[in-house]
Amino acid sequence: MTRRTDETASTMPPARSPFTAPVALPLVTLHTDGIVQIDYSPCDRITLDVVRHGNARHRELRPECKSPVLLTAGRVGNVEYRAQRFASTPEVCDVTAAIAIVTRSFLERHLAKMFLMYHRPPFPTRVFSAEHEARAWLRGFLPPPK
Repeated sequence: MTRRTDETASTMPPARSPFTAPVALPLVTLHTDGIVQIDYSPCDRITLDVVRHGNARHRELRPECKSPVLLTAGRVGNVEYRAQRFASTPEVCDVTAAIAIVTRSFLERHLAKMFLMYHRPPFPTRVFSAEHEARAWLRGFLPPPK
């Protein structure tokens, strides 16, 4: 039986997991009503990098003031703990006036409410089942016109 030397082992490429897939990024849009929408529909999982990307795009679109944010998603199967905690960091708080989370099902609403029980951000946050209701609530957090 031949043993591998350390030199041989270090030149081999690392093993790749068959379960690793590229992570999709959210779509971030500034609507004419002044609300920033972060749409996680392309994402099946939300990692810290995914949330940081959404925050960076938010900062690019509305760098001058805090703005209300509409979060939408499709069938997200996993949200990393670090991504959940990121919502309360200064990076997010500095640009966020309020967040409305729009869910499609009872289960998603329940999971969103559980998230808020354990990781409630320091700004107003509510869960809605209809986007028009979420937008109506968020309009109350728009900055005054200049």
